[in-house]
Amino acid sequence: MADILFNKSGVPLIDYGKSYQATTTGTPAEKPKNTSQPKNPDEDKLTVGNIQVSAWGPANDFPKKADEIINNVGVLNTGLKFTRNFTMGQGIFACKVSDYDEQGNEILERVKDKSLITLANSRLIRRFMSKALRDYLKFGCAFVQILMNADGSQIVGINTINAKYCRLNMADQNGVITQCVVSGKWPDTPGEGYYQVYDVLDEYDPFADLQRRRYGNKIAGKSFIYVIRKLIMILWNMFSLTDNLQYYLCTSSTDMRKGFDTLCGVVRSQMGRNPLSREVFIFVNRAA
Repeated sequence: MADILFNKSGVPLIDYGKSYQATTTGTPAEKPKNTSQPKNPDEDKLTVGNIQVSAWGPANDFPKKADEIINNVGVLNTGLKFTRNFTMGQGIFACKVSDYDEQGNEILERVKDKSLITLANSRLIRRFMSKALRDYLKFGCAFVQILMNADGSQIVGINTINAKYCRLNMADQNGVITQCVVSGKWPDTPGEGYYQVYDVLDEYDPFADLQRRRYGNKIAGKSFIYVIRKLIMILWNMFSLTDNLQYYLCTSSTDMRKGFDTLCGVVRSQMGRNPLSREVFIFVNRAA
């Protein structure tokens, strides 16, 4: 025989046992509709002035909610601070990529410019690294403000804007994000006079982007935003894989443990192409 479990209203919920016989009669008066509705694309964007801004989370409040959770969980907050301090270590060792070897690995050369070494070891850079790592570990990205001098010939300052106050515009048809809207009113939509707009630098090569802007006289006395994000987020926003792009296959097998910068070296040294050219490069792992 079977045992039957009823709810408080006497409706059978579940039966169980070794064997049983049962019959059912009738069907529900109305069958529930199990159909999905297409998502409204306008739900993910906001309008600030004449800029279409991408919402950060369903209610545009992801960083606020994430910050609340982290602050309410002591071990999580402490762990993130430890990870930040461990990652910062003793600071920056000033060097530059002088070349690439046959495997596409970077060949580093120590920088001998005293002014650059002094900057790398300054409190300005330590403060920038601390705040950038804080936001990167909490929210997956950090917003770095780069300030130029009056004639645009030199970077005179670097600062990290709190990610909670930053939102990016919707990507264009090429997947490129060009503007960052900064406001203390987020997650509410800020009104006129309560936000600032900054141009966003190319995430792959911000200094080449600055150089292009300098040639076009679009840099003097301005400041720009460079977004530090995880590689998968960069690829998602920067590329829309269509038949309008040029695709290049690396014919030699590639160790898929290589990082992004090392793969750029492979593109330059082995394929003879520019990894910043908006072309798509395909790599294949060693055969099993």
